[in-house]
Amino acid sequence: MSLGQNARRLLIAAAVLLSLGPFYKLVLGSFQPPDRIIGGVDSLVPRDLSLNNYDALFDLLPIGRNVLNSFVVATLATVLTLVTSVLAGYAFAKHEFRFKSLLFGLVLGTIALPVTTVIIPLFLQMRDLGWLNSYQALVLPLVANGFGIFWMRQYIAGAVPDELLDAARLDGASELYIVRRVVVPLVRPGLAALACLWFMNAWNDYLWPLIATSTTTMFTVPVAVGSMIGFGGGLRTLGAVLAAATIGVAPLLVLFFLLRKQFVAGLVEGAVK
Repeated sequence: MSLGQNARRLLIAAAVLLSLGPFYKLVLGSFQPPDRIIGGVDSLVPRDLSLNNYDALFDLLPIGRNVLNSFVVATLATVLTLVTSVLAGYAFAKHEFRFKSLLFGLVLGTIALPVTTVIIPLFLQMRDLGWLNSYQALVLPLVANGFGIFWMRQYIAGAVPDELLDAARLDGASELYIVRRVVVPLVRPGLAALACLWFMNAWNDYLWPLIATSTTTMFTVPVAVGSMIGFGGGLRTLGAVLAAATIGVAPLLVLFFLLRKQFVAGLVEGAVK
């Protein structure tokens, strides 16, 4: 093995350790008493572990309901986003219609638009509909997004041959049937990658759920964790905060490990196409 290969492996190992270090401290701190959490290097050694922080967390918040809220919101937003993205992406990739370039440019423009610019009109709209503090308010703003449409448009343009679509039309297939039976099977890696990205985005979203919800039973995990800062417990609630963050990050790690092959394949194939 050459010196260059050893150096690259050492750099990769160092990068992995730097990346996993905060997660290790997060999980370990959730089982430690408050005085050991900030105990310097010595706090990195597993000792005096207990479930007291988790007991305190369940006393402070309905964290089970908060996790359920995040799961429902992220799952519904991801499924609906995949549907809208593949349909719109197919239309932009394989159909010609008036103002196509203009509309696609507007879609791309929404990617660069900061979410804070639409927070107030979105809040007023949800208030007028009577949807504040509900799943509708948390899910619907995440359903149609420019990144998902752009991603699937590029993927479909390179992965789906026009000849295959023409053959399906000659057989009398409708456009929805073509999307379901022809397009979707060919772009599954791209859908898997988009699903991972958007599930994580919806799960980690903080600003909009903070504005759209007002009761602890409707909080998502990020909002629940953020609300604990205002409990005034200082160091006493630090362990509970770490416990809540550990519970919040666990589903994302499970999702990534389950779909990591499809996720990487989707990113690689999308880049090549």
